[in-house]
Amino acid sequence: MVEVGQIELILVLLQNKITPMEHMGHSLRELLKQKKISADELGKRIGRSGKTVQKMFLRPYLHSLLLEKISKAIEHDMFQYMAKDIKPAHERIAELEEEVRRLKAEITLLKERQK
Repeated sequence: MVEVGQIELILVLLQNKITPMEHMGHSLRELLKQKKISADELGKRIGRSGKTVQKMFLRPYLHSLLLEKISKAIEHDMFQYMAKDIKPAHERIAELEEEVRRLKAEITLLKERQK
C-alpha cells in the first residue's frame, strides 16, 4: 500500500513535471537514413565535417541555429521534433489540476484509514 508521505511526494513531483523532448541526435540520424543522406554529405551542406555530424547523433539537444541550418540543408523541419512533445499550457495545467485533485482525495482517504 502507498503511504501518505509517498503520495505527497508524487504530488510535488507531478506539480513540477517537465516532459522530456525527443532525442534530437537520434531523430537526425534516422531522418538522414530515410533520406539516404550520409553524415559526410550533410556536413558538406552545413559547413561541418562528417565526423562532427556523427557526434551530433549522440547529442540529445541541438542548438536552434544548427537546427535551422540542418533543416534548410535537408529540406525538412527539424523543429517539429521539439514541438511535438509540447502541449498547450492550458491543456497541461488542466491535466495537472485533475491529477492534484485525485491525489488530494487519495491522501484524505489514506489519512482517514490511518486513524
